[in-house]
Amino acid sequence: MRGQGRAQSVLVGVMGVILTACLYAGPLPRPANPPEGFRGKDVIGVWRADYGAYDWRVCGPIERMRGARRLEEWLVLREDGTFYQVLRDRQGEKLDQKVEGAWHIERLPDGVTRLHLENGRFFAGEVCRFYPKLMRIGGYYSSDQTGHELIFNQGKVVLIIGWGRFSNNPYLEYPFVGNPDAPIIVRFERVSEMDLNVIPTPSP
Repeated sequence: MRGQGRAQSVLVGVMGVILTACLYAGPLPRPANPPEGFRGKDVIGVWRADYGAYDWRVCGPIERMRGARRLEEWLVLREDGTFYQVLRDRQGEKLDQKVEGAWHIERLPDGVTRLHLENGRFFAGEVCRFYPKLMRIGGYYSSDQTGHELIFNQGKVVLIIGWGRFSNNPYLEYPFVGNPDAPIIVRFERVSEMDLNVIPTPSP
């Protein structure tokens, strides 16, 4: 009986490992599409992504990725159709990376909604591929978490606009970076009015 119990325990443990592996390597979490009444004005405002919320070790050796968690990205979408991005090291060990340009919204037939940043930078991809250096990514081909294909030409960046099922508000996501079995999906949340005084300003 002891041997049988031990065998059952081993079997349960093995099944648990297999189940965990299957769940881990499953499909990427697909963001909910914005409702039909969604308009571009719904994303106007200030957004922030905290890079400290992610385990950047999936992008490379810990020695190279050390410090990536100190980063934060700010994205300001203006009413006039222009934007600016700032990637900041919270400890000030790296200079701010800043770009400005124009933005527009794309709505695909299946309801997937994307934000295009002309002259933007795919900072999450740059961090994953090159950190501690940061270089613009050009000619980069990918498939995102909505199942659509993307080509990241230099100066053209795409973010996915998701819709909170409970908050009933939009959020922004970069297409995933890293290993598809252990992806990093950097998400932007809207900045509250009480935090607007800490927004970094664009280049003069």
